[in-house]
Amino acid sequence: MPQRSKVNFSYWIKFGENYPSLDYAYVDMTDGSWMLYLIQVSVSSFPVHNRDSARLELLFEKTGGTVPLASLLNSFFDGPFEVSPVYNDRKKIMDFVVTDSQGISFRDRISILYVTPLTREDAKADSAPEFVEFLTFDNFPGYMKSYIDVGQKVRSRRSSPSRRSVKRIKSEET
Repeated sequence: MPQRSKVNFSYWIKFGENYPSLDYAYVDMTDGSWMLYLIQVSVSSFPVHNRDSARLELLFEKTGGTVPLASLLNSFFDGPFEVSPVYNDRKKIMDFVVTDSQGISFRDRISILYVTPLTREDAKADSAPEFVEFLTFDNFPGYMKSYIDVGQKVRSRRSSPSRRSVKRIKSEET
């Protein structure tokens, strides 16, 4: 039997100080089934942002006897859920496993997104763990790019962009 949510509508959550590695969550409820999007937003590249208390890996480290991601899932949905990190040969977290008390996997219902107005290359997406998905300037629909263009120009001036990135920004203005 699929896990049911404690509520039966979709909703947004803005995290506060308790979850410094996350900014938002979106719970998408459809026909009694759910999808959870955990979102980190930044104007910085992933390596610059993913430090100290903002590290996404902290979602999987036990604190006070519980794993923070498991606590979130248990508060949003009928649990209990178990969350376990999956490590690569260099002892870095590359993915995670989510199961309920019956051993049913729910990993495919959880997406961790890093949202930034930077391009994928500038965001250094390749440096992120495999479980992080990126929504970058490259992926934004055309109508949104015009709103973000100001941020791109400000960032570009501060970081002395290459000629190629300036050319890209100028071509998008026309």
